[in-house]
Amino acid sequence: MRRGPSGTAYITDSGSQGPSGIVVVDLDTGRSWRRLGGHHSVRGRGSADGFSIAAEGEALCGAPAGADGVALSPDGKTLWWTPLASYDLFHAPTDLLADTTVPDDQVARAVEAAPGGRDFACDGLDTDREGRICFTDVTNNAIVRLIPAKMRYETIIRDDRLVWPDAVALGPDRILYVTSSQLNRAPQFQGGADLRERPYRLFRAASDADPAAN
Repeated sequence: MRRGPSGTAYITDSGSQGPSGIVVVDLDTGRSWRRLGGHHSVRGRGSADGFSIAAEGEALCGAPAGADGVALSPDGKTLWWTPLASYDLFHAPTDLLADTTVPDDQVARAVEAAPGGRDFACDGLDTDREGRICFTDVTNNAIVRLIPAKMRYETIIRDDRLVWPDAVALGPDRILYVTSSQLNRAPQFQGGADLRERPYRLFRAASDADPAAN
């Protein structure tokens, strides 16, 4: 996002060993600050909450990973994010997140949850020029698109090769790129056995959307 000559970066901290949050970085100065540390919108849910992430038909027990997927609206005024261990989607104004004079409690009050309807875990987000949000669907080996104005989800890609689709990005050539991390096959979820198949893959598919210019 442009704010100053170099812009502003927003990084989700999903670590399960401490309070999750959103890190804001001024790319001009290199200065960074943390927002929403431990706030409910950046926390994941775990087995204690009766929640588990499903991938390739298997329910995975693990730490309640927090805010992970993150994306900007096309106009750069809204930041969207979702915890990995959650079906929730949240947003807040970037003007508040990026203004260091705004106190944390004011930022927290500005956070809003999008209406429900999602039933899959998501690891990555991206937005297109029309403001639609692309989700990686970890549960169903898919890419799902949300039209925020209608709160309608639609599956645009489903492929068994997308094993734990992680990062997703729209290119200027109307190509959608997505990585397959196979995280669910890692030793921590498979009793110590590493079932991941190498090399890791980056997939591409034709899209009907242009990337957001932010």
